[in-house]
Amino acid sequence: MEHVVPEFYGELLQGCVYERHLQLGQQIHAKILKSGDFFAKNEYIETKLVIFYAKCDAFNVSNNLFARLRKQNVFSWAAIIGLHCRNNMSEEALRKFIQMLENGILGDNFVLPNVLCLIDMYGKCGVLDDARKVFDCMVERNVVAWNATIVSYMQNGFNEEATGVFYDIRTEAIEPTRVTLSSFLSASANLCALQQELRDLKLGRKGHCFCIRSNFDNDVVVTSGILIMYAKCERIPDARRVFDYTVEKALVLWNTLLAAYAEVGLSGESLRLFYHMQLYGLPQNTISWNSVILGFLRNGQINEAIDIFTQMKTVGYRPNSASIVAALSAFTNMASLHEGRAIHGYILRQKILLSLPVKTALVDMYAKCGSLNCAKCIFDLIPEKELTFYNAMISGYVLHGCAVEALALFKRLSEGGMEPDSITFTSVLSSCCHAGLVKEGLDVLYDMLSVYYMKPSVEHYGCMITLLSRCGDLDEAMQLMQSMPFKPDANVFQSLLVACRELRETELEEHIANCLIKMEPDNSGHYVSLSNAYATSGRWNQVSKLRDFMKKKGLRKRPGCSWIQVGTEFHMFVLGDRWHPHTEEISTILALLDKEMQLT
Repeated sequence: MEHVVPEFYGELLQGCVYERHLQLGQQIHAKILKSGDFFAKNEYIETKLVIFYAKCDAFNVSNNLFARLRKQNVFSWAAIIGLHCRNNMSEEALRKFIQMLENGILGDNFVLPNVLCLIDMYGKCGVLDDARKVFDCMVERNVVAWNATIVSYMQNGFNEEATGVFYDIRTEAIEPTRVTLSSFLSASANLCALQQELRDLKLGRKGHCFCIRSNFDNDVVVTSGILIMYAKCERIPDARRVFDYTVEKALVLWNTLLAAYAEVGLSGESLRLFYHMQLYGLPQNTISWNSVILGFLRNGQINEAIDIFTQMKTVGYRPNSASIVAALSAFTNMASLHEGRAIHGYILRQKILLSLPVKTALVDMYAKCGSLNCAKCIFDLIPEKELTFYNAMISGYVLHGCAVEALALFKRLSEGGMEPDSITFTSVLSSCCHAGLVKEGLDVLYDMLSVYYMKPSVEHYGCMITLLSRCGDLDEAMQLMQSMPFKPDANVFQSLLVACRELRETELEEHIANCLIKMEPDNSGHYVSLSNAYATSGRWNQVSKLRDFMKKKGLRKRPGCSWIQVGTEFHMFVLGDRWHPHTEEISTILALLDKEMQLT
């Protein structure tokens, strides 16, 4: 051992790092200590020991050795920062990084990946201020760091900040990558979709032009981002032109355009493109089938959506969570409990993961198809409950008039430390409205304002106005409507209209009916309401004129419609319809039931 040099022990320790062999490394460490200070106090060996213990996640040992180092170099700092990152000690990792900079040591290729991990982690957790602090602390920022920052802003909904980072990248003369451009395009699309402003579309188009000038227009990731941008801005023809001019049409581009057609309910275009894929010689995948199903659902073509779902299974494609949710949505719209149960059985047989959307869709389906007990069973069986899941169950209780149960579940949600959202409050206020629980409704609205600091929307005010007016407190309802920070919609006026009719407030009923006609001049129901107000006050001449006006305008009152499922058959009934084959038998039974009710 006379000719052993420090590098020898360093290589041995490095081998232990590769193998993550803690025990063997400890034995080598012991040998180093026995070999005297020449080895034990060698800067190279000391650094290697810190790196070895850090890489083997020996937290306390590595930290103690690091603290005793006479000279902390960039390699030892990188090892310690990485150790804290791997142990999810992000704040401490950030603190170490800042300490390193304060000591005059600049990050290298070993430190920067950990710093980038910090930016990415803070971004994914929504802690954007900390992500920005880490980014600002970096002396040299490469394109990966810039990408991590722009992606963090975009994914957390800070789209204007994301576009601002893109312009900073251009100012710094850093060459964007496909990640940079796709993130910028996504941020521009989100701004356009949220604000519906032309300037945001122009922003996206500038991004598209930059992609063409920089020869990114045939990159699959970037082209997909361009398609999504035009689709979100509701410029479907532009999206189609981009698709048509793309030379290499990868599957992801076909699916992106399919999804764009589906989102706006262009079911015919979606189906045509779907079959065109086969002519192109490109096999569809589950995402392709899902887009066609969604297109039919968006367009209200429930039967067609179900047919595609059935065909998808028949040809051998295994439905995923999105397919299952779409199928459940279709059967929910048809109020088909039998078919909905069949899908539930399929989920169990195929052992499909009960993701949040699937279990929420199941609760929603059972509740809306009349089986509240099944909905409650599923809700109770799932141990981990997210807010969306709670909302579905509360909505089910509301649908079945179970206001007490809805309020109890709302209380349980709040006491469990979960913060309700706008949908939760709409459902709970609706339950109070249907049950006439004025005090409870006011308490819920108070909690919304004072406990959760949420601003009520027109739907929330509408629920309270309906509640007050149904309980005969028309003055309070009118005052609340006048105090709203925005204009009332047709639903609010209709709630007041019903209350006016019940309380025989004919003049106010007439005024509200006229307001509704101005808001929705093609809605025949509003003219009928005004006609009823005239009839109540005996103004038959006005009633006659209004009916003549409706005839000239081609307005007809929409007849009521309902349907039931018997076995596998659906039976639809329309007001005044005599075409059903069993009309006479049904009328006879109804007459008998009517007599029986009168006798009791």
